[in-house]
Amino acid sequence: MKTKNLLFKLMLLGLLLSSVTMKAQSFEVYDGDIFSVMFTVRNSVAHDVKFATRGAEKWTDFKVTDTRNWYGQSTMKDCLFTFYVKDEVDNNYQVDYYKHGYVWVFQLNDNRDQIGSGWKLYLRE
Repeated sequence: MKTKNLLFKLMLLGLLLSSVTMKAQSFEVYDGDIFSVMFTVRNSVAHDVKFATRGAEKWTDFKVTDTRNWYGQSTMKDCLFTFYVKDEVDNNYQVDYYKHGYVWVFQLNDNRDQIGSGWKLYLRE
């Protein structure tokens, strides 16, 4: 009986630890001259995207509207995936995620055409 009780407690402890681990999120933060962006990546998809003006303490949530995983087929060398986000006033942005520690961010018009040359942000150390 003690063995079953011990086994039950160990299983319960394992379940609790795994749920805590699943809840913990490791944000990737990228900084540029004007603003920063942070998000989590799970299964090559960005989640919990937030932007902040450079040096600001308050982060603003952005909604992910689409993700495209390139599976090595991108015409942009080393771009792993692209995701599209929208802010609270419906401005649209494209974020290209590269494997070498940086992202490119572009503002988009309603047709998903890029406006301007974009911003290159580097992974915070």
